[in-house]
Amino acid sequence: MQKMDKTILYGNGVNLLGGGLSWDDVLLRISKKESLPQIQSNTLKYEYIILPQEERKTYLLRRGQSLLKINGGIASIRINTEEELKESLCAELVKRSPSSFYDKLMQLDADNYITTNYELFLPQKFGISLQYSETDLIYKHLCLDKDGQHKTFWNIHGDTSSPQDIILGLSGYCEYVAKINGHLSNSNEVIAPCWVNLLFTTDVHILGLGLGYEEVDLWNVLTTRKRNKRSNPGICKNRIYYYAIRDKSYDYGKMELLKALDVNVVDVEFDNSDKAYINAYENIFKLIKNA
Repeated sequence: MQKMDKTILYGNGVNLLGGGLSWDDVLLRISKKESLPQIQSNTLKYEYIILPQEERKTYLLRRGQSLLKINGGIASIRINTEEELKESLCAELVKRSPSSFYDKLMQLDADNYITTNYELFLPQKFGISLQYSETDLIYKHLCLDKDGQHKTFWNIHGDTSSPQDIILGLSGYCEYVAKINGHLSNSNEVIAPCWVNLLFTTDVHILGLGLGYEEVDLWNVLTTRKRNKRSNPGICKNRIYYYAIRDKSYDYGKMELLKALDVNVVDVEFDNSDKAYINAYENIFKLIKNA
């Protein structure tokens, strides 16, 4: 029996090990506000940040106003565009250094690496030049062909090298899901490689990813995979593993949902020590290495 390729899907938890910023912190910084409301979805929190500014800009342009008189003087009205906010986000992220766990990711020797992060830490560690063969985000990837190895790297929500293309808001995610569905509906045609296919054809290990419900692209792929298996039990023989650290954010309902979608939930002990997350990720590394 031919060995199935291995895919690693990782999220921002890997960055947090090295003192990286949570998405709440990142969004707060680019918003230049003292606080943000407790909006549970990061995609909608981003819409909260950007839309009022865009609305204000449109209002001023319609009135032909770009300047405002203040105490008899003239002051320009400064409004951050969405493009500027994305550039600000990328500028914030590239100042960071990768956590030591990226070395562990390299040691896992996967055939494919998928991330929802925007940083390019892992391809850079492998010494890959940023030369993309595709521009459409669902097909855009980097390749390593060296010493008989072939690896692919996918920043599925965009990357810091192209700030204008990264996906942040709800509208961007919805457009992305439409593209994914278009790809899935044409799955019998010979088209460019796509990260979506890897969740149907390779063994996937998911770590450092909270899988918030705003990640509609990933949930869409997982539910489509389950529907396909239900209608045709002989397909999708690959296995998907989700490594869930049992800290205070552990969501029992989400774990049951993942199990219903034929995802193998692997509970990982959280020891509440000062190095609890480091220890948990070390355990995840060992579990994947020995899988």
